[in-house]
Amino acid sequence: MSATSHALFGRIKALENRLDAFLDLLSDSNIQFRAGITYFLEAGGSHAAVFQQKLKEIGAIQTRAENLKRQIEAEFQEWVLIPELRADLVGLIHAQGNLIVQFGEHLQHFAIENPVFSLELHKDIKLLGEQVALSVESCVMASRSLFHDPGSERDHIHMAKRHHEEAHTIAMRLKATIFTAERGLEQKIHQRTFIDRIWHLALMGEQVCETLAMHASPSSPCFWSPMFSTCASRFNPNFPSRPEGFRIANRGPRPV
Repeated sequence: MSATSHALFGRIKALENRLDAFLDLLSDSNIQFRAGITYFLEAGGSHAAVFQQKLKEIGAIQTRAENLKRQIEAEFQEWVLIPELRADLVGLIHAQGNLIVQFGEHLQHFAIENPVFSLELHKDIKLLGEQVALSVESCVMASRSLFHDPGSERDHIHMAKRHHEEAHTIAMRLKATIFTAERGLEQKIHQRTFIDRIWHLALMGEQVCETLAMHASPSSPCFWSPMFSTCASRFNPNFPSRPEGFRIANRGPRPV
């Protein structure tokens, strides 16, 4: 193998490592958020030391994720020469990074506003947090599969959607319980807002998976791009070569 090939594979491996590290941070922020909600409910609100610790940890994750995201985007800008494909890949990383940001911001809202939930709501709120965590983790697994085991991401995408649907069901049940209880309207609206914020994270995870599903299709330019196919073939010798006659058409600028 030539020195140029060695250098190419070295850069591919470095990019793979950064992508895996970025997805690790998404998974970590998901875990910390779920733990933070549990501690908020069980330890007496936002002033609990265990909750504050989770708040600090998720803030540190956000900082590391932002730095990694910038490095990955710079690699995409340098390697991917097709404008439309480059925009899609950068958009995917942005969406995943925004999910990490939202985990931190939503936990900050709990810290600042310190909502009060009656004990009868705690069980379903924890169940909601569990389904959100499972949905986002399925999103992380689907993202890994796109590089390491193309084709297997469909199962993870399906599970992300199922967990999102379950999260939506639980969120609706919680809101029904909230608005039928004997409490002030202001408190009901405040509680509903936080239920929607938690559920929205599962929705964001599902939306990332929908973007992944488009990229994972053999009809997608992303699937056959040199970076993706080279990465995938190193982990999966059965990864198909680009079909003869397949080409990536320049479809012109996207409508604004």
